[in-house]
Amino acid sequence: MAGFMRKSVLVIGGGWTGIYALKHALEHGLEAELVEKDGVLMGVWHCDKHPGGVIQHTHATSSIAYMQPSDFPFPEGTPEFPRHNIIYDHIIDYVKHFKLGRHIRLRTSVKKMKKRGEKWVVTFDHGQPKDYDHVIVATGMNSTPSYPDKEDFSAFRGKKIHSHDYHKLTHAMKGKRILIVGGGETACDIAKEIAMDTTIHMSIRSGQLFQRKIFGGAREPADMLYNRFVQSVLYQWANHIFSLFVYFIWGTGGSGIKEWKPKHKYLNGIYNKSSEVITLISQGEIEPHGKISGVRKDAVRFDEERSWTPIDMIIFATGYNPFGGLAFLPTELRTCPRYKLIFASEDTSIAFAGFIRPFLGSIPMLAELQTRFIAQVFSGETALPKKPELMCQIHRDQRNQKKEFPQQSGRLPMLVSLYRYCNQIGVIMRNKPRMLKLLITKPKLYWKVLTQPWSPFQWRIHDRDPEKRRIALEQIDRLERHPITKKLRLGLGIAFLIHTIAIAFVIQTVYLLMR
Repeated sequence: MAGFMRKSVLVIGGGWTGIYALKHALEHGLEAELVEKDGVLMGVWHCDKHPGGVIQHTHATSSIAYMQPSDFPFPEGTPEFPRHNIIYDHIIDYVKHFKLGRHIRLRTSVKKMKKRGEKWVVTFDHGQPKDYDHVIVATGMNSTPSYPDKEDFSAFRGKKIHSHDYHKLTHAMKGKRILIVGGGETACDIAKEIAMDTTIHMSIRSGQLFQRKIFGGAREPADMLYNRFVQSVLYQWANHIFSLFVYFIWGTGGSGIKEWKPKHKYLNGIYNKSSEVITLISQGEIEPHGKISGVRKDAVRFDEERSWTPIDMIIFATGYNPFGGLAFLPTELRTCPRYKLIFASEDTSIAFAGFIRPFLGSIPMLAELQTRFIAQVFSGETALPKKPELMCQIHRDQRNQKKEFPQQSGRLPMLVSLYRYCNQIGVIMRNKPRMLKLLITKPKLYWKVLTQPWSPFQWRIHDRDPEKRRIALEQIDRLERHPITKKLRLGLGIAFLIHTIAIAFVIQTVYLLMR
């Protein structure tokens, strides 16, 4: 059409999410560019002393099934839990494959943004300000460290650092008594790396649920036991079945450590998949503790412990303030509610991608779906609800989130169920697997989608691009041959049989009592 002007989009952040956002915006005909403050892309996954990034021995904690780009899958033979360099190299190849490089500006920071009419005026640390129709914030959640807010560590005179600033074991740390505060996967990664050369104490304040990465054999990731059938048909049973199994085999909370007993159920909160730390505890390399009740210049005391524990150094692995690094945004946009945790309720021309955490699955899988959704909205292919309806949905989602994650919703308001969140976005995008249609027209594919481990390829089987559909179906067939798939179906068959017997027993009991 003569005189047609393409909508312009600025993507802020050159990590995994930002790269996805740029690629999908370009695919939808938007005039997009990406700015990254560092000199490299994928900073968190680039092992170069990047603050908050991977350390030397970091491996993925989610299996590769949840981390595949849906139209550029990892090569066959990729480890189930690949090392950080494998992930980094593949996403850089993704950038090259889709020719994204010419749309990227490195060493460029956003200093300020303000709305002028219908345009965003963005000021950078160098060069002239530019106008954009839309902005996608993809700066990630690892920019502003969060410290404990209750324990007072000011009395401690030893060295204190946040895991954000930890890069590797140093000579000065060897032989020291180190306290790691926090029970997340970063805390465990650091503990694993330094355990053989230091004396480690780990304090977890509110308990932690652990889950082994491997269910059986070396190529059987435990997180791949979760699928559409478990979530939709067996959900009420699954929480009990999984909890009983995990607790019976590995003890309370998946660790058997009373000081780390979790408060939430198996499917109602985050669990830690870096469970190798449990082995180190059994070997005497790590001493587990609960909440800290006292601190002095060279020692700490833990709840239910009378004696003081000498400490030389403290590492705070206490997470991040997810929106602490957004000083360039207008104040009202930093904390305003977001539709589907993406679009700012105060101005839907700005979107936030990757600021989300699934209790199971991976952030990249959700980030890909989020950025595809954003591209559809910004290109005009999909419309958002009007403000009143949008706010009603936001409040409804907040209530449901608090109900599903009662113990963690206050601390982690961005925590979601991968299954429910993907389905919600998929309905709006019109790319959710159409199960009834598949059952009638392609029953084999229906069975695969229902009983296979989750993967991003399920949201491509109805794609308008035949090449993307081909890749999706090819990868779904590949998953069909995965060792875990057969074991999963056997387990589902047994669970379904038990479920049926239980219902029959209840019906028969009621019938006999009514006679």
